[in-house]
This record gives sequence, structure tokens and C-alpha cells, in this order.
Amino acid sequence: SWECRCDEKHSVPFKIRGKGGSVTIEIIPAPRGLGLVAGGKIKRLLELAGLKDAWTTAKGSTPTMNSTSKAILDCLKQTFSQG
Repeated sequence: SWECRCDEKHSVPFKIRGKGGSVTIEIIPAPRGLGLVAGGKIKRLLELAGLKDAWTTAKGSTPTMNSTSKAILDCLKQTFSQG
């Protein structure tokens, strides 16, 4: 995160945008100790993925769990391919 001055690695290394169906999710790095700033289902999925500190924004029909989970998976794939 640009706000954190520690030299340790963060669970989200850079801003990520993923898309699944009509849902677009953006995950933004946050300072250590902030936690996950996300709504219900999205927060639970990100916790299961092991993310600890991040801000999120979601657009589209997020109650559609299939599209939401695909958008999160798209984000996670990007962290492994670029990080």
C-alpha cells in the first residue's frame, strides 16, 4: 500500500481488477492491520483466499455468486501471474 511505510510484503501486492459475467471487482492494497474492507460474500471469499489487508469495490450484480466468485478468481490469477 502507498500508505504503509513498513518494508514487509503485503497480501495484495498491487491494484487488481477482475471480471466475471456482469461483475467487476477491484482489490486495492491497504496498510497492514486495516483488515478487509469488503461486503459480506466478497469478504468471506477473500478471507478464504488468504488476503488480509485490502480495500475492495464491486460493480454489477454482486448477489450472483457465480459471477462474483469468477471475478475474484480472475483477480487472484492476476496476482500469481504478475507478482
